[in-house]
Amino acid sequence: SDVFARETALVLAARGVKALLFDSLRPVPVLSFAVRHLKAAAGVVITASHNPPEYNGFKAYGPDGAQLSPEAAQGVTRRMAALRFDQCRPLDETEALGKGLLAYIGEREVDADYTRMVLSLQVRPDIVRRLGPELKIVYTPLHGSGNLPVRRVLKEAGFGQVTVVPEQEKPDPAFPTVKAPNPEDPDAFTLAIPLAEKAGATVI
Repeated sequence: SDVFARETALVLAARGVKALLFDSLRPVPVLSFAVRHLKAAAGVVITASHNPPEYNGFKAYGPDGAQLSPEAAQGVTRRMAALRFDQCRPLDETEALGKGLLAYIGEREVDADYTRMVLSLQVRPDIVRRLGPELKIVYTPLHGSGNLPVRRVLKEAGFGQVTVVPEQEKPDPAFPTVKAPNPEDPDAFTLAIPLAEKAGATVI
């Protein structure tokens, strides 16, 4: 994904489109937030979402931060089909940076504001402040991109006892411990449930 994302940014730069590229892995909601927060015309994320790894690919988002509608996606597909391969070559990274057509973004530009926005959406922060330090939570990123931002938000909200499923903590595009990293599938929690029972966790 990181190679594909960088290539995408450099192809955009070669077409004269300024690309803002995250300095490391981020989950899709952060991309959606960043599109609006930075007033971008569009967003691209390379992800398999909650599908098996062979689905990893290019997802396009509009200026509202939402995934393109089928109609808008068809318009993009038609434009792609009309391009020749030699029109899609990437710009050299050093040249793109020098021309201001590529910029790396991260904590300062997006992450801190994203965390503040999420925390502002709490319905009863008073309850979290009172009960958060005692509530035991087991969290699994399912080998995905949520590990750091989710743990950061939980910590800043006041949840003091968060245990992460160690086998599923690090990002891994092969998703080795699950058939598909889909939190709607009970089988995705075969490691989290026993850990929750052992830790006495109330929430997974």
